[in-house]
Amino acid sequence: MVGKWVASPHTARKLRYIEQLKSKHGINYETHDAYRFSETRA
Repeated sequence: MVGKWVASPHTARKLRYIEQLKSKHGINYETHDAYRFSETRA
């Protein structure tokens, strides 16, 4: 349910699209995982 507990900047349609993109590109991390990201020099 969109917006039941917390207001969302995304519509239900956009959230479904985001899930499709995550699935397509193999993205399976949560918000807290972003704290472990680091940049490396190429």
